[in-house]
Amino acid sequence: MVKSILLALILTLGAIWFTGQTVSANSGEAAPASEGAGHGLDPFLLIGVAVILLVAKLGGELFERFKQSAVLGELIGGIILGNLALAGFTAAEPLKTNEVIGALAEIGVIILLFEVGLESNLTEMIKVG
Repeated sequence: MVKSILLALILTLGAIWFTGQTVSANSGEAAPASEGAGHGLDPFLLIGVAVILLVAKLGGELFERFKQSAVLGELIGGIILGNLALAGFTAAEPLKTNEVIGALAEIGVIILLFEVGLESNLTEMIKVG
């Protein structure tokens, strides 16, 4: 558990460091998209992805300590992050309409369903009905 939390923390700090490097390279001002570093990724997006991964990992670890599925903890962490606007925190709202986050979410759903399919047992499903 400690290793996975440290990995998520390193990813978050790396995203923050990367954000600081791009701002300082532009003399403290945000450059127009045409003068950017060429990759077109918003540093806010990188921090958002790092925070999403950190919350998912922490939720999974917490639920495993309570003898529950890690996926359930990850999903509940996502539900909490997605509804922070109800508590008055609106800084993460632009991430909901970001195309990169949308593509990552779709890939995540595909991988989740693939893993569920690998773990499914046809005879157990027939017994259940």
